[in-house]
Amino acid sequence: MRKENNLTQEELARLLDVTRSRVIGWENGKSFPEAHMTRMIAEKLGVSVTYLCGETNMKSDDMSAFVLGMDLSKLNDAGTELLRNYYGYLASDPRYCAQVEGKKS
Repeated sequence: MRKENNLTQEELARLLDVTRSRVIGWENGKSFPEAHMTRMIAEKLGVSVTYLCGETNMKSDDMSAFVLGMDLSKLNDAGTELLRNYYGYLASDPRYCAQVEGKKS
């Protein structure tokens, strides 16, 4: 995804305020970013955390398309925002993320 965004490892590292060697480690699967960093990476690359973690093929968090088949039209704006925030919290915490074959949460 870094390459899709026309970023070098150095440029991504600068955007995230980390070293290039950390970016290399993540890309090689030798290490994994912390939850807060995963959110930041997703934001900088313009994708959802779940897409970044390989848990969905949907690049954005258009929740109405996949949240447990819920009818989100029953929620007002405050309820929708609360649900988005809670989902973001769950999706960024490895204790609540599903294991994807070949990847660690």
